[in-house]
Amino acid sequence: MRVCFNRCTCLFLLGSCLMAAKDLAAAEVVPARRLTSVVRVDAHSGRLVRSVVVAPKPLSAKVVTPDAPASNLGPDASVHQIVEDAARRNEVDPLLVHSVIQVESNYKANAVSPKGAQGLMQLIPSTARRFGAKNSFDVKENVEAGVKYLKYLNSLYPNDLRLTLAAYNAGEGAVMKYGYRIPPYSETQEYVRRISRRYDLILANPPYVGAEALAAFPPEYAAEPAIAHAGGTDGLDLVRRILAEAADHLSPTGALVVEIGQGRNVLEQQFPHLPFLWLETAESDGEVFALEAAALHNNERG
Repeated sequence: MRVCFNRCTCLFLLGSCLMAAKDLAAAEVVPARRLTSVVRVDAHSGRLVRSVVVAPKPLSAKVVTPDAPASNLGPDASVHQIVEDAARRNEVDPLLVHSVIQVESNYKANAVSPKGAQGLMQLIPSTARRFGAKNSFDVKENVEAGVKYLKYLNSLYPNDLRLTLAAYNAGEGAVMKYGYRIPPYSETQEYVRRISRRYDLILANPPYVGAEALAAFPPEYAAEPAIAHAGGTDGLDLVRRILAEAADHLSPTGALVVEIGQGRNVLEQQFPHLPFLWLETAESDGEVFALEAAALHNNERG
């Protein structure tokens, strides 16, 4: 069954399997429980149907007062729109940009760090010039240059958002020095974790066909790339990777929903400590699971 969610066959860290439902500029209010299982009677079949509801997160307004007004922000302009426009032009996730701004400067346009980084996205002067910003305290120039820098780093480390963030914080040289891993600087590691955990909901439909089933596919399936179906020997290679890394991308009250086909028994045997909530859909039962972020965070620490 592969019709529950929009088809997504790329790796988890590409971000194509990510679906964000959060305004990152808003203050966080944590409810007691966000994921609820609801059982109802289907009006057509008369069967009991179980579904999962992710409760919306209450948002309270955040008022950010810059140290001084930015010169180019007129009464009809907004940081939000500037970010959206720059992100769209450069094909960068606007939620990622907002997350970087929130951690870097907390939306203070004239912020200056002890190391000399400037503006909303905390660009050092050489980086600002490198990506076209003449005045780092000009909001539009700062955001445009910062987004271009993120795009450039994404091209250096495709499929790895964590390395992109590590390089943004510590520099490309530091990432290279440590073998293209997150440098062992406490500030950088915390920076990566804080920004990565910004998604409230991750929906994933990774390839989950096992090797034996893949070998028995009818000839017409050969026209599709193997990566669209192949999930390793038991079909769960990418599912295991998602379970291992999803905690780095979820907010503390977020949720993960994954379609895995017929792999339920194997998955439960391999992860007996995880409280999988198995969801019934219109065409299947037990092929889609949901997990709260707290369980994944515990799994990560374990």
